[in-house]
Amino acid sequence: MHKSCLAGVRAFLVGSVAIMPISAAAAAQNAADIAVQAQPMADALRHVAQATHSNIMFTPEAVAGIHAPAVMGRMDAVQAVNELTRGSNLEVVADGWGGLIVRPSTHIMTQAPADVGGGAAQSVEQVTVTGSRVINSIAQSPTPLTVVSAEQLQATTPTNIPDALNKLPVFQGSSQPRTSGNGGTAGGINVLALRNFGAQRTLVLFDSHRVAAANANGTVDIDTLPQLLISRVDVVTGGASAVYGSDAITGVVNFVLNKRFNGLKFDLNTGISNYTDGFSYKLAAAYGTDLFGGRGHFEASVEHFSQDGVQETARPYENAAHLSILLRAPAKSCFIAVQQR
Repeated sequence: MHKSCLAGVRAFLVGSVAIMPISAAAAAQNAADIAVQAQPMADALRHVAQATHSNIMFTPEAVAGIHAPAVMGRMDAVQAVNELTRGSNLEVVADGWGGLIVRPSTHIMTQAPADVGGGAAQSVEQVTVTGSRVINSIAQSPTPLTVVSAEQLQATTPTNIPDALNKLPVFQGSSQPRTSGNGGTAGGINVLALRNFGAQRTLVLFDSHRVAAANANGTVDIDTLPQLLISRVDVVTGGASAVYGSDAITGVVNFVLNKRFNGLKFDLNTGISNYTDGFSYKLAAAYGTDLFGGRGHFEASVEHFSQDGVQETARPYENAAHLSILLRAPAKSCFIAVQQR
């Protein structure tokens, strides 16, 4: 074999990677006269590697079916490869040894193509990945969806979020603290039900997680959720049993937590009925702060609600001979959340 052949270009396959081992010098330092005609990308890259005595690596699958444009002029390997891949779905990165790697674009690059032959790669501070099927518009939801913010609910009903939701026509058949009953049928607690199909067929989620039942029939007391830390309420008004199971036959109510709440806020309200009885009051406080320079977050909420009992005979529309007493036991809830980012 002649020695002149050793200086030539010999392309070979290692696994599925095509490698042109020509020179260990940096690709950007080998300028040459480039005359590449329009041809398949693989052939064009091999031509540039031979002309500039540079290492250019790529997989045959990455460049399959891609045609390179004609490139003419004096340039180094980085400039030539950038011209060949311009407008395609390929990106060019340095291999750390003076060579180049041509691969499908990842859209998250640690080096810009123009800086491939330069110094150290730039560090990526934060990478955020979002799902391609995430619903960011109510109009794009495959099922009927109602989204109500906490501010909108408080504007209509300052007392609490469940009372505000019960004003929506879809929440028919919900139970309120003023509803009589026993511990097994949601008596004296706030329970949501969609379209009067029964609270057992409405799934309640807290920040997309299931909530423990408050009584024997499996329903959830909404008063146990940290209402001061709720940012919005998403209501899936169509059946969602295919996704969540049989407890979501009529729909799902998701209370979304405000995970970035910072500061301290209080809620104090009181009221009395038109008959000067049924006195009630509510005390609530919430606190949130970032930890460790924003890498963590802490939230806490505490609430207390109490309402006096009212006898049915205290109302003129009740038969005086019928005597029953409705008592609302004091409700308390405490919530603490620690989040690490």
